[in-house]
Amino acid sequence: MHLGRRDELRLCAEIISEILNHLYDLQRQQREKVTNTLQHDLDSLCKNILGILIKTISIMMEGAHAVLPQLVACLLGLLQLLDETHYKHYWDELSPNKDPRDLKDFLSKSLLVFEELLSQDWQVFPTDWLIMKLACNDVLRKALEEFAKPLVYRFLGPQSFDSPLWWSYFSLAVTFLTQPSLQLEKYREPKRRKILNTHGDMRVLMGFQILSMWSQLGEQKLHFIPSMVGPFLEVTLVPEPALRKATLTVFYDMMQCEQSARGSFRLVESELIDKLDLLISENKGDDEYRELFSTMEHLSLVLLEKVQTENPSWKDAGTAFIASVTRLLERLLDYRSVMQGEENRDKRMSCTVNLLNFYKNEINRKEMYLR
Repeated sequence: MHLGRRDELRLCAEIISEILNHLYDLQRQQREKVTNTLQHDLDSLCKNILGILIKTISIMMEGAHAVLPQLVACLLGLLQLLDETHYKHYWDELSPNKDPRDLKDFLSKSLLVFEELLSQDWQVFPTDWLIMKLACNDVLRKALEEFAKPLVYRFLGPQSFDSPLWWSYFSLAVTFLTQPSLQLEKYREPKRRKILNTHGDMRVLMGFQILSMWSQLGEQKLHFIPSMVGPFLEVTLVPEPALRKATLTVFYDMMQCEQSARGSFRLVESELIDKLDLLISENKGDDEYRELFSTMEHLSLVLLEKVQTENPSWKDAGTAFIASVTRLLERLLDYRSVMQGEENRDKRMSCTVNLLNFYKNEINRKEMYLR
């Protein structure tokens, strides 16, 4: 296939679409008893066109091309047909003699293409194609479960760890979770209920996938401290209580990792305060977030329970840090709530003074005070 020639791209896309439709029909007919012939056909198709599709879409996303939506649909259609066995065969195909270079190159390109599609909120399709976007997200989320496996099995060991590749995965996962089309709160109740019944809350499913991958890192977590503080904070801003509480435990994990490696958790503390200030100023907080952080019961209990088996010296520091973040969030949300409306004019000065005093006196962050 000469995908490099633009005059043949549409024809190629149409041929691939027909092949995928045929295989999809066969898969539905065979259902639980899939034949070896169909499995072999899917293996061959994956081997021969998956990498080409990723490369072609990557190149074409730099400009406006009429055939791009069809190629993206072909890519997602192929991913939808693949199962764990197909992916495993493809990973082995890309790493002959355990040489990971081709596999790393494919994963890097794929993750970048997926993130570009998500960061544009699937703009390759018309803006009102919500059902299509949700279907794409469902396929992509399941595919990312398979894309995550070679990261764990082939790019996590002491000699094979690849920090940029893992960072690309985490960045993509957070972009998936925070994309506009998945923010269910903006939809009316009937549409929201229909989406939940059909797809579930994909943000929660992806959020727990992120947490699972984080738990796999082990000693390599230090590579992502404090750079992952901001992305995990983005996850907690999704108004889903179970996901928020699960993600909050990661901040303890980060504190523990940094404390063990560096003797303090200064970087986590500083980054969390900076990002919290930035996110609240961007209006990304809400009342549930304020309530969750103001009580801090869950994180405090986890922290107190965990530090009993650690060096007691940072029990006090950790508890003080949690209380400090709680007070900061209260002041930031108070400040945000009075910035609009003439009726709040008298309250603005008081809230501003409270926030400035906190930066200057409680956490000694004069640069934030001046800002």
